[in-house]
Amino acid sequence: MTRIAFLGLGRMGAPMAKRLVDAGHDVVVWNRTPARAVSFPAVAESAVAAVTGADLVVTMLADAQAVREVVFASGVAKALRPDAVYVDMGTIGVRAALRLHATVERATLDAPVGGGVVQAGSGELVVLAGGDAQVLDRVRHVLEVFGDVLHCGGTGAGQAMKLVFNAVLAVTMAGIGEAVALGEKLGLEPGLVVDVLGRGGAAPMVNRKGAMIAERSYPASFALSLMRKDVGLVGEAARDAGAWLPLTTLVHELYERAEREGLDAGDYSGITELFRNL
Repeated sequence: MTRIAFLGLGRMGAPMAKRLVDAGHDVVVWNRTPARAVSFPAVAESAVAAVTGADLVVTMLADAQAVREVVFASGVAKALRPDAVYVDMGTIGVRAALRLHATVERATLDAPVGGGVVQAGSGELVVLAGGDAQVLDRVRHVLEVFGDVLHCGGTGAGQAMKLVFNAVLAVTMAGIGEAVALGEKLGLEPGLVVDVLGRGGAAPMVNRKGAMIAERSYPASFALSLMRKDVGLVGEAARDAGAWLPLTTLVHELYERAEREGLDAGDYSGITELFRNL
């Protein structure tokens, strides 16, 4: 049995931590909002208390700032056992992953995930791991509780792959939203538009998000605010790498506008409303 500290029980973190508990691992959790942790059998009073003595420490936090506050400002980095493995599973960007690896003097992996809340609960995420392959081998049996585990390369490669993954999602979703809005303005019934789009090349995404779009109701599986953050990280990585991404740059501006117009808390498919409301 592996003793695991899991820090961060948001929309994704809570079902992921539950899967570890259900798999029989010795799991202690901690969350900055304590109320989110009450359903778990072992809850630490602090992040430092959670990681003390843990073989594996997992963070699933919203962004790089949250990681800095939890891992460094609170003293977690210094409390890690010398032989512990630290895995960050949030989407924090390549720059932040490299800084994290250089600063945490332990074995580390960046392992963001592809998929939403449903997949987090069912164990059907895609874990995109970056770091030393031998370190990954030590904890692979744990990470496989979440879904398929892919080794993407060295430190930062997991974050890089997640940004590639989300760039496609962001651009495709904006395109679907624009097409639906066009169909409506041409007098087509939204449900029929979604049905027809679901028979084409964008079928996988349309079939996942189409009901939300047709019903104009967007309960968050992946919040629009988080997609806006991730597309910003795509832009950051592109600038660092010298890549030209005109579509992603424009789409980032669209997600920023959607957020300003109050669509931030709903699912990222809610960007459709931006086009409908113009």
